[in-house]
Amino acid sequence: MGFLFDVKSEGSGYFAIYVLDGEMKVFRKRFALSVYIRGENALNVARKLRKMGLILKYQKEKKIDYLTGREIDVLRLDAFHYVKVSRVLEKFDGEVFNTGLPEETYFMILTGLFPSAKVEGLRVVDSPMDTTWELPDLRVMELVPVGLSNVAIGIRGVHLLVRVEGQEMEVETTDGREFLKELKKIVTRYDPHVVLSDYGDKLIFPVLKRMERAYGIRVFDVEMAAKGVSYVSYGTVFYRAPSYYLRGRWHIDRKNSFMFKESGLEGIVEISRIARIPVERLARSAIGTAMSALEYDAAIRNNILIPSKKAQSEDFRTLENLLTSDKGGLIFTPPVGVFENVAEIDFSQMYPTIMVKFNISPETVKRNGEGRVVPETGYVVETRRRGIIPMALERVLKKRAMYKKLKHIPRYNMRQKAIKWILVTCFGYLGYRNARFGKIEAHESVTAIGRELLLRSKEIAESRSFRVLHALTDSLWVTKEGMSEEEVRALVEEISSKTGISMDVEGIYRWIAFPSSKGMPGIGVPNRFFGIFKDGRVKIRGLMLRRHDVPDFIKRAQMEFIEKIGDSFDPVKVKRLRDEIFNAYQRKLLNGEVEMKELSIAVRVRKSWKGYRTKTRTFYALKILSDSGIELRPGEMLRYVVTNGIATGMPFEEGMEYNVDINHYLELLERALDEVTNPFVKYDSERVAGSILSSNSVQI
Repeated sequence: MGFLFDVKSEGSGYFAIYVLDGEMKVFRKRFALSVYIRGENALNVARKLRKMGLILKYQKEKKIDYLTGREIDVLRLDAFHYVKVSRVLEKFDGEVFNTGLPEETYFMILTGLFPSAKVEGLRVVDSPMDTTWELPDLRVMELVPVGLSNVAIGIRGVHLLVRVEGQEMEVETTDGREFLKELKKIVTRYDPHVVLSDYGDKLIFPVLKRMERAYGIRVFDVEMAAKGVSYVSYGTVFYRAPSYYLRGRWHIDRKNSFMFKESGLEGIVEISRIARIPVERLARSAIGTAMSALEYDAAIRNNILIPSKKAQSEDFRTLENLLTSDKGGLIFTPPVGVFENVAEIDFSQMYPTIMVKFNISPETVKRNGEGRVVPETGYVVETRRRGIIPMALERVLKKRAMYKKLKHIPRYNMRQKAIKWILVTCFGYLGYRNARFGKIEAHESVTAIGRELLLRSKEIAESRSFRVLHALTDSLWVTKEGMSEEEVRALVEEISSKTGISMDVEGIYRWIAFPSSKGMPGIGVPNRFFGIFKDGRVKIRGLMLRRHDVPDFIKRAQMEFIEKIGDSFDPVKVKRLRDEIFNAYQRKLLNGEVEMKELSIAVRVRKSWKGYRTKTRTFYALKILSDSGIELRPGEMLRYVVTNGIATGMPFEEGMEYNVDINHYLELLERALDEVTNPFVKYDSERVAGSILSSNSVQI
């Protein structure tokens, strides 16, 4: 029995299929990917493409139109040169379907293959929905740069730490030729299936490739599959490092893989299986990529044509309609203060479950017609056919539910975590303006039904004499005098029964605190709270310690307050604890007892230093790096220390001395402690700057 390790497109219709069966075997298969066109000139276009040698053949077929659900006549073009044909057809004046799909994923959908499948030869004897799959015994090698104080600084004095099969070896980079020889010897000896790296895409493999070219010694069979790119998501600029893949191995850069951070190798392979995306690509992809692949799979399995571009644009709407429909999730404003014995209950995957249960999909949500009416909006959901989104999500929801029952076993917990991220993002992707299967009216229908369900849940809770303290999209915080866990579970069962969507108990808090808004004292903030469950778990949302641009030193102080407050909420004791922590951390700052790394602030670069009109700390840090020959791209992370002098932000590098602006850090410390103190007691502390210190800087 073999293990389908990888699939790589080699161009011109050839695919390399890597199967691990004792040893790595490579099968090469030529396969034509199908494109569909429709229009008056379709036959002439097909003949020209055939004459150019870009397609193998063409023939008429009947397929289902995505928007109408009806069968239509189309011309199928079987293309060995799929990418070229897709580009040529961008100028076709008719309708085009199934172009621009990722080649490996499309190939696997059509052939029934998927990564990590059990195979006999190339015959799959497995299912992507199987929950009992196991990874074979894979040899894993780790590559970690040593002496890297800041990835932005470069590779001065950096060595490579290699870990494999319990062994740890440090390979020095001083002599390039000897470095490559030693590394090649290690790789040849252990022949790893998986290479886990830190900064492999951004640093290790780019440097390795340059050295290999310089000395003529090849260590890995490397290909740069994608260049680095900056992109904007929800208003934030991100940077995705270049992608370096290895032939016959998996290379996963732990610093360039959101999915690895969240769910490890088990999670990556799980999503790779169900979305039919090669492991190396999946590891570096946004979650929306997996969601798109699931939609393609659902469409192709059901003979539905995939539009080559977004099929629907938003209809013209009146202001009244926008105000009625475009509301988002239901949110209450919580009362400011500390509350004991509070239960947090939430719907399990509310939005994806609504999409499946109510058949919400771009092609099924209409402005008028027959079907189920969506509350508030007046939209109608068609029921005579199943939507692509519900078809794509249904199996995934079931699979995660099975894994959740086994989440006490680490590998199943990692898998359910990975699937969770698809379910978390599928709702946002439904309203994404560039999604092929996206439509804002479908997005709004989901939130409208969600609001209705949460209101119904609130009414059920109140009918049982619970007080609803807070509501946030799919969650309720409830309490009552003498509340027991049995009463909470009975409430959850009734809500689940009456809404048709499963609700779970997140936990019962010993206490939960809702801080006051900074701009409007006395008013709570919906997404800012912290508390301790009866089982000892701490839950924190919206506080400074959750932000990446707050130094670890400040986060530690805030967390210390939460952990030490206990169950005593006497205002005098709270003030005393707050002052004790402030004074202790102030002494550490003044005495130089804080490591510079703990004072460094991480920010995401939005633009080049040249684009700044105001000379901010980020400007100075970027300018200093630029002057030393290092240019950070938009979306990359920058670490700096706040200093005195002309340049108020200095790039962080291990071992350097800084003229630290102590007052800035004391002001941050004060804000952090006031943020967690204010729910317990109104506390107007003295301003620190200029009153505590006679000098505003300390050399550390």
